[in-house]
Amino acid sequence: MKQVLVIIFFVLVSLSVKASQKSEAFVVEFNDSNIQVLSPDVRRNQVSVVIKNNTLDKLTSKLSTVDNDIEFFSVPSQMTKVFDIKLKNNEKLFVVPLSPSMQEIELVFSRKAYAIPSKN
Repeated sequence: MKQVLVIIFFVLVSLSVKASQKSEAFVVEFNDSNIQVLSPDVRRNQVSVVIKNNTLDKLTSKLSTVDNDIEFFSVPSQMTKVFDIKLKNNEKLFVVPLSPSMQEIELVFSRKAYAIPSKN
């Protein structure tokens, strides 16, 4: 009986940890097998974007909106860069990986954490 209670406790704790993945910034994590994205719960006109490169290659990308490119950047392997971005109302924000080339990633506020498979 005691073992069953311990197992139930650990299952509940692991579920609550998984459900509480939240952030005040966009966190875009590039891995060898996928790209993981974590979004802020509330839309703001001033937002931070954290780019983590967990791959073995240098990542070259750009941050852009529908109308213009905001910033081109490179992130060395196993490094992180942070960008502070000002958005207009209802303006969409994208991360566009240029090298290695991958699909454009729209950063959507209030979206649950998700992963995009890599095109290997």
